[in-house]
Amino acid sequence: FFLARNLRPLVVPRRKVLALDLDNTIWGGIIGEDGVDGVVLGHDFPGNIYLRIQRELLELRHQGVLLVIISKNNEADARQAFECLPDMILKWEDFVVRKIDWNHKYENLRAAARELGLGLDSFVFIDDSHYECEQMRQFLPEVLILSESSDALQLLRAIWETDAFDSLALSDEDRRRHQDYTVREARSVQ
Repeated sequence: FFLARNLRPLVVPRRKVLALDLDNTIWGGIIGEDGVDGVVLGHDFPGNIYLRIQRELLELRHQGVLLVIISKNNEADARQAFECLPDMILKWEDFVVRKIDWNHKYENLRAAARELGLGLDSFVFIDDSHYECEQMRQFLPEVLILSESSDALQLLRAIWETDAFDSLALSDEDRRRHQDYTVREARSVQ
């Protein structure tokens, strides 16, 4: 296993983007139904698992993996969670693309790929909904589904165990990737 994992980056290109849901993925609960006060995130179980997931996602971002939100929510509710939850590790700005609306998630992921100028085979998708994962699998088979469990511990384990983001070495380009895409996005908006 060790040898295979270390040789994989020589043969298989590293995935560059992690697209993820918000509810029951980076916090427990559904922001649109439970509100900010009802969301589970903190130092006690199970909120501590979501904190650990956020730490792992932030570490991936520092390793050059682009983070993208693909969520069926009201954007104002989602943004409020990022602004108001005191234990929130991830920040709104940690995501290079945010697709928060009521469109199909596979359509939003396709749009995010166009915005970033990357192929669908660069994407990994995480969602706690079997339905959303199955739609992604059906309409965008190039996208790797990392986890479709509603169990936060299973999600954390999937993030730890994936080799989709492995590389032989971390380059300066990897370290700057988030900043480069953020600057590029800001230029295209102007």
